[in-house]
Amino acid sequence: MVKIKIFFIIILAIPFSLISQSLKENLNKHLKSNITIFQSNNAKKYGSGYILEKGKVITNLHVIEGLTNGYVVINGTNKKHKISGYLAIDNQNDLAILSVPTLDGIAFEMAESTPKIGDKVYTFENSKNSSKIILEGKVEYISLFNNSGIIKTTISTFPGNSGSAVINEKGKVIGILFAGGFIKSNKVNSSGGYVIHLKFLKEIIKNKNNKTKELNLPYGAYHYLNKGTIAHNFSNFNEAISEINKSIKINSNLPLSYHNRGLVKLKLGQIESAISDFKKSIELDPKFANAYYNLGLANSILKKHNIALTNFNNAIDINPFFANAYSSRGMTKASLNDFNNALLDCSKAINIEPNNALFYITRGGINYFSNNKNSACSDFEKAKKLGNPNAINFINKFCK
Repeated sequence: MVKIKIFFIIILAIPFSLISQSLKENLNKHLKSNITIFQSNNAKKYGSGYILEKGKVITNLHVIEGLTNGYVVINGTNKKHKISGYLAIDNQNDLAILSVPTLDGIAFEMAESTPKIGDKVYTFENSKNSSKIILEGKVEYISLFNNSGIIKTTISTFPGNSGSAVINEKGKVIGILFAGGFIKSNKVNSSGGYVIHLKFLKEIIKNKNNKTKELNLPYGAYHYLNKGTIAHNFSNFNEAISEINKSIKINSNLPLSYHNRGLVKLKLGQIESAISDFKKSIELDPKFANAYYNLGLANSILKKHNIALTNFNNAIDINPFFANAYSSRGMTKASLNDFNNALLDCSKAINIEPNNALFYITRGGINYFSNNKNSACSDFEKAKKLGNPNAINFINKFCK
């Protein structure tokens, strides 16, 4: 069977010209509703947030942990507004409301309801990179668990995006970015941004008080979780596990910590241990589609194809638009000699993501080994047109 590497879906920044006029107006209106949070003595350490109301900013808690002095800058301006302290924090959901007395600007409105799977969502690039770039994605799945909740999106995240408002097509906030997926991997897929559920934004806003408390909060679980992601992305896998272990020690109820540690263990070849971590993340969040998906990949590596099939089924039940899960389920069915249904799954993946060259290579390989050479070669040619550098090798090997 042709071996396929599973790569990440990269959602690119989109220009204003591709956005509807009404949404464009909303985005233009709120470009300056976003702020960048700086540490006073280290301008290289920064995060994002947005204006909640006059003198108040909402962001991720991990953005301000360790800060003793800081300031915010409204995107597109240069004036520094000193942070006087915080008004409320939520350790479990990585949220904080800051007091910034001199800050005034256009506040975002909160959405009335949670988005649906497949809905388009948007966020703003941090102004340290560009204050005029909009990042687009879709909602993959939504989960509520243990007084927490996430909205998983396909939005690609960049340094400094933590704390950014995520908005719907009406320009209203549906959550806040708090973590991104690993950006480099082999046979694992965790791309896209994780968003704090709207429910918990509304709760911290409702429960905030007017008494300002000083900064200087200790580093928490999300801080070390994000450090683990950074270490992984620089291929420092043992360091990544060490940082994620610190996250779990502080808060043993974050499913993303176990999930991400499992991904690192897959890279280190610690398959059984990775499986344990994925199972723990699912125990904490039974609707964690990516955990089921990566559990399926791990079981596939161990050639436990029937178990992997169940894992991929679970991922698809939660997220019916999970293209990689369909493709991987197709490969698993092919391994079980169920070629007809394998091809149906691969075609489903292509219908969801018609420009993903890897899906054509996957279907091409299954076509070839099920004696459909013409169809296989057609798939390889399509992958070549889409720019996959390995497609020519498959054409030369199987189609000449």
